Amino acid sequence: MKVADLEGLALDYWVSRAERRFDVKVDGDRCVTYRSGGLPRTYAPSKEWMKGGPLIERESITVMCFTEGWAAQIGATTYIDTNWDEECWRGPSPLIAAMRCLVASRFGEEVPDVEYQNIIYPTSTATDPEVKKAQDAALERSMRKL
Repeated sequence: MKVADLEGLALDYWVSRAERRFDVKVDGDRCVTYRSGGLPRTYAPSKEWMKGGPLIERESITVMCFTEGWAAQIGATTYIDTNWDEECWRGPSPLIAAMRCLVASRFGEEVPDVEYQNIIYPTSTATDPEVKKAQDAALERSMRKL
């Protein structure tokens, strides 16, 4: 799938992969995290500035508005120094453009097609800390292959 076409659930999923966020899971038509208290919290960096804004700042992503939408690029310092016609990622909103830019910086122009609704994230139920540690390490290795 072309990164330039990612949006919604697919874009949020690939941002979580780019960020190596193994706590983010697909739940129906959204990405969620269960980090505190067991209640799902939406993970939507392509829609929520509280999630996407810090990523834009940390990665030094520059976002510009054009008549046909938004464009984003990592490391652009000025409008003049950058070829905004070719060297950027576009989107209908600044967050979508910036998150496409982030995903492309990690994975290139294309990412594998994934059946997002069928992703199962097993959790370890082991009580022995050494067994749990080994299971978690195996899970992380398998997640890297996605």
